[in-house]
Amino acid sequence: MTSLKILAWVLLLAGLALMTGLVAWHGFGEVAATIARGGWAMLLPSLVFIPQCVTFAIAWQLLFPPGRAPGFARAFYGTAVGIYANSLLPMAEVGGEIIKARIVMKGGASGVDAGASVVVDKTVQTITLVAWAVVGIVALIALDASGPTVYAGIAVVALLTAGLTGFIIVQHRGMFGSMAGLGARLTGSETWVRLAGSARALDEAIR
Repeated sequence: MTSLKILAWVLLLAGLALMTGLVAWHGFGEVAATIARGGWAMLLPSLVFIPQCVTFAIAWQLLFPPGRAPGFARAFYGTAVGIYANSLLPMAEVGGEIIKARIVMKGGASGVDAGASVVVDKTVQTITLVAWAVVGIVALIALDASGPTVYAGIAVVALLTAGLTGFIIVQHRGMFGSMAGLGARLTGSETWVRLAGSARALDEAIR
């Protein structure tokens, strides 16, 4: 554990050094001038982050069984760290969800509740993306956008909807139990057998 903490600090310092080097490469004066031209209004977009995290955290709490949801402070903390991880690190929008689950587990939530909630939470996020994409297409049509642009948007929404539908179907059919069960059959390992039991419990919580 100590070595991991040391590694975290080393990586943090390396990141800060890299950021400082990039600023120096572009020129401190030029960067400062750009910030000065933007003025205080450059801070406004960051204010959106706070209400976003609040609403995300409340919505996430609603996905837990009654009486077993994490407190708002821990849900907010997990949500914020998860968003930061997905935005700043190469985690393919998945690593942040694992971090979220880990944070609420450290606060007392069971692994099944935490895991199921983040899977369903990511599903809901994808559904909202589809909804916003439809809003965008309607806006493009209202603005008399070119045909290829609208058609491309419709194609993206269709593909995203198909993928989302498939994801929901495999959730209801028990994707984690199926994968762990396959691993148990192929390896015959007791570890995989125990994992299959936990995975089936996770599938049931997701459903």
